[in-house]
Amino acid sequence: MDNDFLSKLRYLSGDRDITPWLKSMGFSAGLVGKVLKGQPASADLLRSLSRTERVSLRWLEGAGGPVYDVWRVVDDQEALEKLEAHLDDEDWSVLLVTHNDGEFVVVLHQPGSYSLRTKGSTSLKEIKYLIVEVFSGNITLDTIRVLDQRDQANWVLYLTEDDFNRLACGYMGNMELFGFDDPRKSKKGLYSKVKSTLHDSTLREILESGRSDNKSSVTDARQVETAGSEDTATQLNELAGYFKRLDAKARSVILNLLKVMSR
Repeated sequence: MDNDFLSKLRYLSGDRDITPWLKSMGFSAGLVGKVLKGQPASADLLRSLSRTERVSLRWLEGAGGPVYDVWRVVDDQEALEKLEAHLDDEDWSVLLVTHNDGEFVVVLHQPGSYSLRTKGSTSLKEIKYLIVEVFSGNITLDTIRVLDQRDQANWVLYLTEDDFNRLACGYMGNMELFGFDDPRKSKKGLYSKVKSTLHDSTLREILESGRSDNKSSVTDARQVETAGSEDTATQLNELAGYFKRLDAKARSVILNLLKVMSR
């Protein structure tokens, strides 16, 4: 378990130096040294990793599954229910991630902090970090249209299909997405590639096109309805002409049948 945890810790650290990285979470150099020598990870360390890195506790504890936590939704309705519950309660920044302008991952993020009292310490430390929530699944332009109507900036990030799938499935973490800034080094994340909001992006044209398509569909339906009415009128005229050509007895029989059928 200890060696397994160390390998996971090295994997999560990425390009960061482990000691300053863990110290930024409030852990002393002495405690970090013990962890690197194989001491079992404390509950505080596991919780801190889960909070700051969005790492799955199940994965950390050896239960398998995706490395990073992701909210999975089955359709746009569930996506909007979860997203609006978050957006109504707190001030989140919204990042719309796509690779093809049709499938989306929605990332919410905001500055946050938590208090930590490490072993042997009598005071609490305030740990600042970036809170990140990732939503993926069957999220389409229908969700994006609703988010577009809210009073907030929606930033757009285009990824390769491979990177998009890694994020959606829980195999891209906060460090790769947003980068890091440690005392000794820093690195930009994929977020640095964001160049525009939804309002200014090419995605805006697609949304507007979608709305036009909806209008066209309504127009087409009305045209079909009108065409159907015209066809019906033509058929009625043909029946009226046929009816006139019948003799009086035949017309009487048909009229009586129509009266019975209309009751």
